[in-house]
Amino acid sequence: MPTKSLRSNGVVALTLFGSLLFGNACGSTQSSSTTTDGRESALAEFATAADVVCVRASQRFVTLPDPDGPGNGAKPIGVGGFMHDMADDLRAIDAPPSIEDHWMAGLALLDQAADKLIESEAAAAAGDLARAGAAQGGALWSLEAEAQEHFAAMKAPFRACFVE
Repeated sequence: MPTKSLRSNGVVALTLFGSLLFGNACGSTQSSSTTTDGRESALAEFATAADVVCVRASQRFVTLPDPDGPGNGAKPIGVGGFMHDMADDLRAIDAPPSIEDHWMAGLALLDQAADKLIESEAAAAAGDLARAGAAQGGALWSLEAEAQEHFAAMKAPFRACFVE
């Protein structure tokens, strides 16, 4: 297990990852569009299913080893693998056709971010902090931010996932 940790000013959801995926569990200010074809109902059911996955994942997230304690800057060890698992669980939820492209694109970007975080941990463990920082930065500031754009574009009434 790597002993070196990278510091990040985390941002997109959990703090980047935390808030990106788990957001504000108290509720969302996002709302879905009202249509007569049941889109609102389908989006609400979809968002509820995703929120269940995110709440379960948040319970697992807090059990990941954190080299400097929760909220102190370094990402917990194993975040990349955790993100892959969560993306797989979310991918198992059928998105309504009207948002499926955004859903799949967002999850693909989370998988790419997870790969970058795995690369970052490996580089940090090998003492290559420059490469580790670049990989982590790419995951948190680029890939996860782009994923968030897809999730926000869905206008699904999430309450625990992807809430800014």
